[in-house]
Amino acid sequence: MSQADGKLRFDFSHPGLWIPAYLPMNWRKKRFKLLYGSRGRGGTTNVVQCVAIKMLQSTIKGMMVRKVFDDISGSQWDSMREWAEEHKQAHNFIFQKAPLEIICKPTGSRLIARGLDKSGRAKSVPGLSIAWYEEADELTAEDFRQTSLPIRGDNTAEWLTFNAPQVEQWLGERFFPGSRNKEGEFEPDLSVETPDGMFTEVPSTDPNAVIMHGCYKHNPFNKEPFIALMERDRERDPEAYRVSGLGLAGKLRTGMEFFHAYKSDREMEVSFDPNKALHVTLDFNAMPYMTQLVAQIWQEGDIW
Repeated sequence: MSQADGKLRFDFSHPGLWIPAYLPMNWRKKRFKLLYGSRGRGGTTNVVQCVAIKMLQSTIKGMMVRKVFDDISGSQWDSMREWAEEHKQAHNFIFQKAPLEIICKPTGSRLIARGLDKSGRAKSVPGLSIAWYEEADELTAEDFRQTSLPIRGDNTAEWLTFNAPQVEQWLGERFFPGSRNKEGEFEPDLSVETPDGMFTEVPSTDPNAVIMHGCYKHNPFNKEPFIALMERDRERDPEAYRVSGLGLAGKLRTGMEFFHAYKSDREMEVSFDPNKALHVTLDFNAMPYMTQLVAQIWQEGDIW
C-alpha cells in the first residue's frame, strides 16, 4: 500500500491474494454474483477482497446482509476486520460496533449492516453499490426480493455466498437452470456437476447473474491439516464429503426422511395447546447424536 501523488494504492494484482478459479467472475459486469460450494473454498475471502478494492478506490456505500442481524458481527464484519489486519490495512478502516458498520477513512466508503430479523431492512438505504448476502440460503425468496428490489444504483453488485444448495432451496429456482416435474416441484439441472467437484462456472437462467462453484481443492491457500481432514471425510463418510467437501448440490440424506413432503418455505407458527396430548419420540442413536420429536395432533375439517 502506498499513497503516492495523493492517491491511495494497494497491489490487488498480487497472485498471493486471489484464488485463480474465481477471477473470471470478479470483474464481470453482472448484478448478481453467486459464489457457492464446499467448506474451505475461500469464497468469503474472495468477496472480502472485492469489497475492499471498491472501498479503497472510490467512495461507495455497501451493505452486509444476513437473516439474523447478530450473526453479521461474527461473519462479514469480522472477515473484513481479519483481512485488514492480516494485510496491514487496519489503519485505513474503522470497524464500528454501534452502529455496526465499516468505514474506509481515506475514501469515506461505508459498509453498513442489515439483518432481516430487524425492521426496515434495506428500504431506507439509497445509493448502494454493493450488497453482500452471507449464508444466502438462510434467507427466503421473499427476504431476498424485498431486500434486492429497492437497490436501484447503477453498476450495483449483489454478492450471494452460501454452501452447497439444497435442491428444494429457493436459490435453485431463482438462478439455476432446471424444470418442474409432474408434481409442479422445481428440479435443478445438475448436468454441469462433475464427480470430482472441480467444475466452476454454472449457467444461470438470469442473464444478469453469474454463478461460480468452488470446493476446497480450488483453494491453493488451504493448509495441509485441513486438506487431510477433508480427505478423511472422503474415506469415512462419502455422502457428507460429497456435499461439504465437494460442494455438490443435493440433499444430505442420513436415512429415510420421516416427512417426505416437508418444505421449509411452508413452515408456520402454531401455538401450543395445553389441552392436547404431547406425542414424544426418542431415537437413541449411538452416533452422532440422540434425536427427539415432540408433536401435537389436531383436526381441521377432514384433515388431521
